[in-house]
Amino acid sequence: MKYVPAASGAENRTEAFSACITERTKLLYTETIGNPRLDVADIASLARLAHAHALPLFVDSTVTTPYLIQPIKLGADVVIHSTSKSINGNGNSIGGIVIVGKNDGWDMEMFPKLKEFSSFGPMSYLARLRARMATDFGSSWSPFNAYLTGIGLDTLALRMERSCANALALAQVMEKHFNTCPDESMSANYPGLESSPYHSLAKKQFQNRYGSMLTLRMGTREKAFRFINSLNIALNVSNIGDARTLVIHPWSTIYLHAGEDEKANAGVTEDLVRVNVGIEDIDDLQEDFEQALANTVDKTA
Repeated sequence: MKYVPAASGAENRTEAFSACITERTKLLYTETIGNPRLDVADIASLARLAHAHALPLFVDSTVTTPYLIQPIKLGADVVIHSTSKSINGNGNSIGGIVIVGKNDGWDMEMFPKLKEFSSFGPMSYLARLRARMATDFGSSWSPFNAYLTGIGLDTLALRMERSCANALALAQVMEKHFNTCPDESMSANYPGLESSPYHSLAKKQFQNRYGSMLTLRMGTREKAFRFINSLNIALNVSNIGDARTLVIHPWSTIYLHAGEDEKANAGVTEDLVRVNVGIEDIDDLQEDFEQALANTVDKTA
């Protein structure tokens, strides 16, 4: 499959998807909130576009979890979650789930491997996953992994409520500092900020909650490293959705081997710091991030 970067500024916007649909397109795929660009997809609009072209819509809702949005209700056909993230909440179990909606019917000519399961109608895709993928690839949880995930699921609503509130408060504080900072290259990005181009859509689609992930532009890679190393509470870990606040430098870690176009399309720059906000006391988090910022600015003034 050839990688085709989205048009500049288009990201998850419906018109960008529309422009990419050809006779070879099999499905539309999106994240509810892009990681780490933090662009927000209009799920209902994408569902209408997909179905107008007789295509299914697949949605990765890992960042938002079912607590913020249920894409099936907005027209999505298949929703996936990495349960290793917020659903588990403790970073101690790897897993994933697939949720299949009641599609009007899968095009068996477009998806010939579903033909033997056509008797299941709208559930033919799920039937294939269970009968072929699980047996051929072993994509099933061990009982202990399921047990750990179940424990995390018990507190999903409480953790998401707290982490979303913390993320908004922290993003607002950081944006306020950046607005008064002499270095104009520093900035905060979070769908809950009114400065985000996706704020209105996110507010409506996620019921006034915006997830636990925010990003900070620090001006240079050196400042990004200095900022991360100055934090005391946040852990330098690549996971997201943890009860603890986590930070990472995507350029030198999870996107290290990505091409320049791929990095640009994902919103990854050398000075970007991705923050997944946990459930710690917000006053402690703000104090920690403020002292790290002060240390970064002072050392580079």
